[in-house]
Amino acid sequence: MKTTGEIVKKYRELKNISMEEMGNSLDVSASFINALEKNRKKPSEKFLERFYKEFFISEEDKNIIENYENIRKTPEPILEQLKELEKEVKKLKTKDQSNMSISQLETGEAVDMIQVPVYDSVSAGSGLEPNPEPVDVLLLPKSVAEGCVIINVWGDSMEPSIKNGYAVMVKKEVEVANNDIGIFIHEGEALVKRYKCFDGHCFLYSDNTNYPPREVRKNDDFKVCGKVIWIMEKA
Repeated sequence: MKTTGEIVKKYRELKNISMEEMGNSLDVSASFINALEKNRKKPSEKFLERFYKEFFISEEDKNIIENYENIRKTPEPILEQLKELEKEVKKLKTKDQSNMSISQLETGEAVDMIQVPVYDSVSAGSGLEPNPEPVDVLLLPKSVAEGCVIINVWGDSMEPSIKNGYAVMVKKEVEVANNDIGIFIHEGEALVKRYKCFDGHCFLYSDNTNYPPREVRKNDDFKVCGKVIWIMEKA
Protein backbone atom coordinates (compact mmCIF):
# COMPACT_ATOMS: atom_id res chain seq x y z
CA MET A 1 0.00 0.00 0.00
CA LYS A 2 1.24 3.47 -0.87
CA THR A 3 1.99 6.05 1.81
CA THR A 4 0.77 9.63 1.96
CA GLY A 5 4.26 10.81 1.06
CA GLU A 6 4.40 8.68 -2.05
CA ILE A 7 1.06 10.04 -3.25
CA VAL A 8 2.09 13.64 -2.59
CA LYS A 9 5.29 13.06 -4.56
CA LYS A 10 3.36 11.43 -7.41
CA TYR A 11 1.10 14.45 -7.89
CA ARG A 12 3.99 16.90 -7.56
CA GLU A 13 5.90 15.06 -10.27
CA LEU A 14 2.79 14.87 -12.48
CA LYS A 15 2.67 18.67 -12.41
CA ASN A 16 6.45 18.81 -12.87
CA ILE A 17 6.93 21.33 -10.06
CA SER A 18 9.52 21.69 -7.31
CA MET A 19 8.94 21.15 -3.60
CA GLU A 20 9.10 24.91 -3.14
CA GLU A 21 6.45 25.50 -5.79
CA MET A 22 4.19 22.87 -4.28
CA GLY A 23 4.73 24.34 -0.83
CA ASN A 24 3.78 27.80 -2.06
CA SER A 25 0.54 26.52 -3.57
CA LEU A 26 -0.38 24.72 -0.34
CA ASP A 27 0.84 27.41 2.07
CA VAL A 28 3.62 25.29 3.61
CA SER A 29 7.41 25.27 3.36
CA ALA A 30 9.50 23.25 0.93
CA SER A 31 11.09 21.51 3.91
CA PHE A 32 7.65 20.36 5.04
CA ILE A 33 6.93 18.88 1.59
CA ASN A 34 10.31 17.15 1.70
CA ALA A 35 9.62 15.66 5.14
CA LEU A 36 6.09 14.70 4.09
CA GLU A 37 7.31 12.83 1.01
CA LYS A 38 9.74 10.92 3.24
CA ASN A 39 6.93 10.17 5.73
CA ARG A 40 8.68 12.09 8.48
CA LYS A 41 5.78 14.50 8.92
CA LYS A 42 2.06 13.93 9.38
CA PRO A 43 -0.28 16.18 7.35
CA SER A 44 -3.03 18.14 9.07
CA GLU A 45 -6.66 17.81 8.01
CA LYS A 46 -6.48 21.36 6.65
CA PHE A 47 -3.43 20.51 4.53
CA LEU A 48 -5.09 17.42 3.09
CA GLU A 49 -8.25 19.31 2.18
CA ARG A 50 -6.19 21.91 0.33
CA PHE A 51 -4.07 19.20 -1.33
CA TYR A 52 -7.15 17.31 -2.56
CA LYS A 53 -8.65 20.47 -4.02
CA GLU A 54 -5.54 22.03 -5.57
CA PHE A 55 -4.21 18.85 -7.18
CA PHE A 56 -7.50 17.15 -8.12
CA ILE A 57 -6.73 13.98 -6.19
CA SER A 58 -8.60 10.84 -7.28
CA GLU A 59 -11.04 9.17 -4.90
CA GLU A 60 -8.86 6.06 -4.87
CA ASP A 61 -5.81 8.03 -3.72
CA LYS A 62 -7.89 9.93 -1.15
CA ASN A 63 -9.02 6.62 0.35
CA ILE A 64 -5.45 5.36 0.47
CA ILE A 65 -4.32 8.49 2.30
CA GLU A 66 -7.21 8.38 4.78
CA ASN A 67 -6.56 4.72 5.60
CA TYR A 68 -2.81 5.26 5.95
CA GLU A 69 -3.24 8.28 8.24
CA ASN A 70 -5.81 6.44 10.36
CA ILE A 71 -3.31 3.67 11.01
CA ARG A 72 -0.61 6.21 11.91
CA LYS A 73 -2.90 7.72 14.56
CA THR A 74 -2.84 4.49 16.54
CA PRO A 75 0.04 4.64 19.08
CA GLU A 76 2.80 2.10 18.46
CA PRO A 77 2.52 0.50 21.94
CA ILE A 78 -1.16 -0.12 21.24
CA LEU A 79 -0.35 -1.71 17.88
CA GLU A 80 2.12 -4.05 19.60
CA GLN A 81 -0.46 -5.06 22.19
CA LEU A 82 -3.09 -5.53 19.46
CA LYS A 83 -0.84 -8.06 17.75
CA GLU A 84 -0.77 -10.07 20.95
CA LEU A 85 -4.55 -9.75 21.29
CA GLU A 86 -4.97 -11.03 17.74
CA LYS A 87 -3.15 -14.23 18.66
CA GLU A 88 -5.61 -14.82 21.49
CA VAL A 89 -8.61 -14.02 19.27
CA LYS A 90 -7.43 -16.56 16.68
CA LYS A 91 -7.37 -19.24 19.34
CA LEU A 92 -11.04 -18.64 20.09
CA LYS A 93 -12.55 -18.63 16.62
CA THR A 94 -12.13 -20.33 13.28
CA LYS A 95 -10.05 -18.28 10.89
CA ASP A 96 -12.19 -16.52 8.27
CA GLN A 97 -10.15 -15.18 5.39
CA SER A 98 -12.77 -12.50 4.77
CA ASN A 99 -11.99 -10.98 8.16
CA MET A 100 -9.30 -8.34 8.34
CA SER A 101 -6.23 -9.12 10.40
CA ILE A 102 -4.35 -6.82 12.75
CA SER A 103 -1.15 -8.04 11.12
CA GLN A 104 -2.25 -6.14 8.00
CA LEU A 105 -1.17 -3.00 9.85
CA GLU A 106 2.42 -4.11 9.33
CA THR A 107 2.04 -4.66 5.60
CA GLY A 108 0.03 -1.50 4.94
CA GLU A 109 -3.00 -3.37 3.63
CA ALA A 110 -6.46 -1.86 4.10
CA VAL A 111 -7.77 -2.22 7.64
CA ASP A 112 -11.24 -1.18 8.75
CA MET A 113 -10.67 1.13 11.73
CA ILE A 114 -13.21 2.35 14.28
CA GLN A 115 -13.17 4.89 17.09
CA VAL A 116 -13.23 3.24 20.51
CA PRO A 117 -14.25 5.48 23.43
CA VAL A 118 -12.00 5.63 26.50
CA TYR A 119 -13.72 6.06 29.87
CA ASP A 120 -12.19 7.07 33.18
CA SER A 121 -14.74 5.83 35.69
CA VAL A 122 -14.09 2.31 36.97
CA SER A 123 -12.45 1.39 40.25
CA ALA A 124 -10.36 -1.57 41.41
CA GLY A 125 -10.98 -0.55 44.99
CA SER A 126 -13.85 0.96 46.90
CA GLY A 127 -15.80 2.07 43.83
CA LEU A 128 -16.35 5.23 41.80
CA GLU A 129 -19.43 7.01 40.54
CA PRO A 130 -19.99 5.92 36.91
CA ASN A 131 -19.18 8.62 34.37
CA PRO A 132 -21.13 8.29 31.09
CA GLU A 133 -18.89 10.66 29.12
CA PRO A 134 -15.71 9.36 27.39
CA VAL A 135 -12.47 11.22 28.09
CA ASP A 136 -10.73 10.18 24.86
CA VAL A 137 -10.98 7.90 21.84
CA LEU A 138 -8.57 5.41 20.28
CA LEU A 139 -8.56 4.35 16.64
CA LEU A 140 -8.40 0.54 16.57
CA PRO A 141 -9.09 -2.27 14.08
CA LYS A 142 -12.78 -3.11 13.83
CA SER A 143 -11.96 -6.83 13.71
CA VAL A 144 -11.16 -6.89 17.44
CA ALA A 145 -12.62 -3.66 18.85
CA GLU A 146 -16.20 -3.67 17.53
CA GLY A 147 -18.70 -3.43 20.38
CA CYS A 148 -15.97 -2.56 22.86
CA VAL A 149 -14.94 0.33 25.07
CA ILE A 150 -11.69 1.01 26.91
CA ILE A 151 -11.81 1.93 30.60
CA ASN A 152 -8.99 3.24 32.76
CA VAL A 153 -8.73 1.42 36.08
CA TRP A 154 -7.83 3.10 39.38
CA GLY A 155 -6.97 1.25 42.57
CA ASP A 156 -5.07 -1.88 43.56
CA SER A 157 -7.81 -4.39 44.39
CA MET A 158 -7.29 -6.33 41.13
CA GLU A 159 -3.52 -6.60 41.42
CA PRO A 160 -1.56 -8.44 40.21
CA SER A 161 -3.96 -9.03 37.29
CA ILE A 162 -4.77 -5.35 36.74
CA LYS A 163 -2.46 -2.75 38.23
CA ASN A 164 -3.40 0.77 39.27
CA GLY A 165 -3.42 2.99 36.17
CA TYR A 166 -3.85 0.13 33.71
CA ALA A 167 -6.73 0.05 31.23
CA VAL A 168 -9.05 -2.71 30.09
CA MET A 169 -10.91 -3.35 26.86
CA VAL A 170 -14.46 -4.36 27.63
CA LYS A 171 -16.84 -6.20 25.34
CA LYS A 172 -20.23 -4.68 26.08
CA GLU A 173 -23.43 -6.62 26.68
CA VAL A 174 -21.88 -10.09 26.73
CA GLU A 175 -22.16 -12.75 29.40
CA VAL A 176 -19.60 -12.67 32.19
CA ALA A 177 -19.12 -16.32 33.10
CA ASN A 178 -18.11 -17.66 36.49
CA ASN A 179 -14.56 -16.52 37.40
CA ASP A 180 -14.41 -14.02 34.49
CA ILE A 181 -13.35 -10.41 35.09
CA GLY A 182 -16.02 -7.90 34.21
CA ILE A 183 -17.22 -4.34 34.69
CA PHE A 184 -20.19 -3.96 37.02
CA ILE A 185 -22.40 -1.31 38.55
CA HIS A 186 -23.18 -2.33 42.12
CA GLU A 187 -25.18 -0.04 44.36
CA GLY A 188 -24.26 2.97 42.22
CA GLU A 189 -20.52 2.20 42.09
CA ALA A 190 -18.58 1.27 38.95
CA LEU A 191 -16.24 -1.65 39.63
CA VAL A 192 -13.90 -4.04 37.87
CA LYS A 193 -14.08 -7.39 39.66
CA ARG A 194 -14.00 -11.14 39.19
CA TYR A 195 -17.50 -12.66 39.15
CA LYS A 196 -17.99 -15.86 41.12
CA CYS A 197 -21.13 -17.79 42.00
CA PHE A 198 -21.50 -20.86 44.21
CA ASP A 199 -24.10 -22.39 46.53
CA GLY A 200 -26.76 -20.07 45.12
CA HIS A 201 -24.83 -16.89 45.99
CA CYS A 202 -22.88 -14.53 43.71
CA PHE A 203 -19.92 -12.35 44.66
CA LEU A 204 -17.60 -9.73 43.19
CA TYR A 205 -14.08 -10.82 44.07
CA SER A 206 -10.84 -8.84 44.07
CA ASP A 207 -7.62 -10.59 43.00
CA ASN A 208 -5.89 -8.69 45.81
CA THR A 209 -6.71 -10.76 48.90
CA ASN A 210 -6.57 -7.66 51.10
CA TYR A 211 -10.04 -6.76 49.79
CA PRO A 212 -13.05 -8.80 50.94
CA PRO A 213 -15.59 -10.07 48.37
CA ARG A 214 -18.83 -8.15 47.84
CA GLU A 215 -21.96 -10.27 47.79
CA VAL A 216 -24.54 -9.42 45.14
CA ARG A 217 -27.92 -9.94 46.73
CA LYS A 218 -31.21 -10.48 44.92
CA ASN A 219 -32.59 -6.99 45.50
CA ASP A 220 -29.32 -5.09 45.01
CA ASP A 221 -28.96 -2.43 42.31
CA PHE A 222 -26.68 -4.51 40.06
CA LYS A 223 -25.79 -4.38 36.39
CA VAL A 224 -23.28 -6.30 34.29
CA CYS A 225 -21.71 -3.79 31.87
CA GLY A 226 -19.39 -6.13 29.98
CA LYS A 227 -16.57 -8.64 30.02
CA VAL A 228 -12.88 -7.69 30.20
CA ILE A 229 -11.22 -9.18 27.11
CA TRP A 230 -7.90 -7.35 27.16
CA ILE A 231 -5.70 -5.79 29.85
CA MET A 232 -3.32 -3.06 28.68
CA GLU A 233 -0.74 -0.99 30.51
CA LYS A 234 -2.16 2.35 29.46
CA ALA A 235 -4.87 3.73 27.17
